[in-house]
Amino acid sequence: MKRTLLHIFTLSLFLPALSVAQDARFSQYYNNPLLSSPAMAGNGIEYIRVTATYRSQWAGLGKPFSTQGLFVDKVVSRVGIGGYIVRHGAGDAGIKTIQAGGNFSYNLPVGYEKNNTITGGIQLGLLNKSFDQSSLTFDNQYTPDVGYDPNIASGEYFANTSITRPDISIGFMWQRGWTNKDIRFKPYAGISFAHVNKPKEIFIEEAAVHPVKTTYHLGAAYQLNEKTEIRPSLQAMNQGPFTETTFGTMLSYTLPNENHVQLGVYDRVNDAVIAYAGYQVNQLMLGFSYDVNTSALSTSGKGVDAFELSLTWSPKPKRKKTPKEIEDIKESIKPREKVDISIEESIEVTSIELPEDSQPELALEPSARIIIPEKVAPEKEPIEEAIMLDTTPLNIAPIEIETIAEFIPDEIPERESISIMDKTVTDQLAVNSGMEIASDPDVVVNTEYIPAKPIAVEDTDQDGVNDEQDECPFIFGSPATHGCPDSDNDGIIDQNDDCPMDAGTLALNGCPEKELSKEAATGQTTIKSFNNILFDTGRDKLRTDDIFEIIERAIDLMYANPDAQVILSGHTDSEGDPRSNMYLSQARANIVKKYMMKQGVEEDRISIVTYGESMPLVNNKTEEGRQQNRRVEINIIRK
Repeated sequence: MKRTLLHIFTLSLFLPALSVAQDARFSQYYNNPLLSSPAMAGNGIEYIRVTATYRSQWAGLGKPFSTQGLFVDKVVSRVGIGGYIVRHGAGDAGIKTIQAGGNFSYNLPVGYEKNNTITGGIQLGLLNKSFDQSSLTFDNQYTPDVGYDPNIASGEYFANTSITRPDISIGFMWQRGWTNKDIRFKPYAGISFAHVNKPKEIFIEEAAVHPVKTTYHLGAAYQLNEKTEIRPSLQAMNQGPFTETTFGTMLSYTLPNENHVQLGVYDRVNDAVIAYAGYQVNQLMLGFSYDVNTSALSTSGKGVDAFELSLTWSPKPKRKKTPKEIEDIKESIKPREKVDISIEESIEVTSIELPEDSQPELALEPSARIIIPEKVAPEKEPIEEAIMLDTTPLNIAPIEIETIAEFIPDEIPERESISIMDKTVTDQLAVNSGMEIASDPDVVVNTEYIPAKPIAVEDTDQDGVNDEQDECPFIFGSPATHGCPDSDNDGIIDQNDDCPMDAGTLALNGCPEKELSKEAATGQTTIKSFNNILFDTGRDKLRTDDIFEIIERAIDLMYANPDAQVILSGHTDSEGDPRSNMYLSQARANIVKKYMMKQGVEEDRISIVTYGESMPLVNNKTEEGRQQNRRVEINIIRK
């Protein structure tokens, strides 16, 4: 075999660890997860991730070896999907390798609190290798007098200068706590196998195949404080007789403007020391790394170092940019009319006769009164001579305030008389008081009638405490706490309780004593609280990612704990009026309850408490703050 051709094909077949003509390799493996394992598709992101990477190395040896990659992955509920294309070229000979394909992964939450996740993934793609024959030289093209003469035929024949083969890879990984913000230490570990179908790859040897590459990766993230996180990691690869191990750590710091700075140092054993720096602005992360070669090539005196650039765009899930007004909700909620009637001289009645165009069947409370002016009774027929009224209270159930407000017209025409003793009223009085009353329907009180609406005490939240005495008139509570909610029944209302779902003491602002375990604590305790379910402005519609990432995990925990209960708390931001927000928060909690019941959770295990706008997590002055306040919280509790 000719010298140059042998040199090229030797590199192609026997140096996979150097990424000359086989698998691409990036120093920033943490920014290119799809290349590490198919199981990492959609891992560590909320919505979508797009990464472009460029690498250049060994510029001093001639034409630099360069590698370019484009990776796209997305998470949909528990499923990760992605696609990639990677190209790298090997020196002056023009040998190029292109890999392209798609990824699919599935995340399965496991364990007592579903904080552990096992993921399996598969990658299906194509592997293409090609070279430029015009860039090759052969021995018979050299003459003693001229040297290399391109006009001399090489005498070599290649049936193909480009080959394409199918390529299959698989991967598995385990991780803990990556979707739980309350867990500070989040480890992971995984293994992947690339080219499991061993595609044929050499132009002149049909038996030559692309060797399987095994990659081991493990690491963790540890939250030092609210702004600082450290991420140690290790990646080891084995392909044929060659191995490569890279390990190091990265420090991520959140700046006051919410941007992120990343600094890292890594060592690729017996090959290079790698320095990394990254900066994230909003949704864009720019990363730069430089490899200082420590292998035998470093003694050549030529430029054998490498540099790498990466740009990652990772937006959040789409939200509605224009907040939707809550007018449609307000229109569906008819305000309750609070009637304020000063009582002068009055008599107790059980029915009034309304105009013919408004004849609802009203059952007024016995305390309802109509105003009788001072000059009421004509001399010829005083009221005491006309009829004797029994003042014994009637056992007539009161009706809802809204119903009364809807039935009473805005204006009632003046009338000359009030018919008191019609047949219906006579029968009702006889039944309730046991009195024998004359049933003459012509007996009337001849008096001037001033229309007035019946007095009704308003209880907006229907908790049995009238609004005048209710300290939380729009939130369902109990008489024991003056109409405010106390979800853990510790005597401290939720708005003043630092631990509203855990029974505690007044001295600790409603929280239980910390030295007591959950098993030893008395009263209600929280088994687990989940990330909040967020809603768009004025909406009560669930998003798919919240269903699978939050609600489904809560349902799994409910099945694992048959004695547990769940409390759903609904909240809104401060937009709109308090009454409308109370109804909106109720609707949001109800939609979560309905989904849980549809998945088999018994209704008597689900409780709802609605706070409206009264318990914000953050300030409502910004859109970001209002988004965090439009939420439903899920708390699995044990009583």
